[in-house]
Amino acid sequence: VVVPESDFMEQINTNTRTTILLCLGAFALATLLGIYTARRISHPILSLASAAKSISEGDLNQTVQVNGTKELNFLAQVFNQMTSQLRESWSELERTNEELESRVEQRTTEIADKNIQLQQEIQERQKVEAALKTSETELRLMFAAMTDIVVVFDAQGRYLKYIQTQSSSDQPNVDRVGKTVFEILPE
Repeated sequence: VVVPESDFMEQINTNTRTTILLCLGAFALATLLGIYTARRISHPILSLASAAKSISEGDLNQTVQVNGTKELNFLAQVFNQMTSQLRESWSELERTNEELESRVEQRTTEIADKNIQLQQEIQERQKVEAALKTSETELRLMFAAMTDIVVVFDAQGRYLKYIQTQSSSDQPNVDRVGKTVFEILPE
């Protein structure tokens, strides 16, 4: 049996074209399904990444909603718990900071008040010291002008102070402090 080549090849060429078209269609369909699948998988991950970036910039009011696989939903839930805990920690830190600032302000006020009191006490003490120096100078001048002996006794008759002036320096200089008159001078 002889079949003309054109009849024989026509059927093969038609099958080849159909096969190529089916392959191109399958390739296009596979590419579209691949793009769709990649977007479906990457979109929740990109959403989590975007929320993480916002949180790192200080926006703690992030809530991540993911409609994806069980693992991504679990990851989003954990992420939301983390942001909630961060918000609570941040709020607690702000409250503690405000409390510390209040304490510092209160203690600063107390220190300022104490400082004012100390300055007043220092001024009073300086006045008293100046008056004491003046009084001491006057007493020294009075003792220097005296021509007699000045003696200070305690209740038991013991010498507390013995000041020998210029005119009475002919007496021997004996250590009298702590002794009685009868121990120093004979009867």
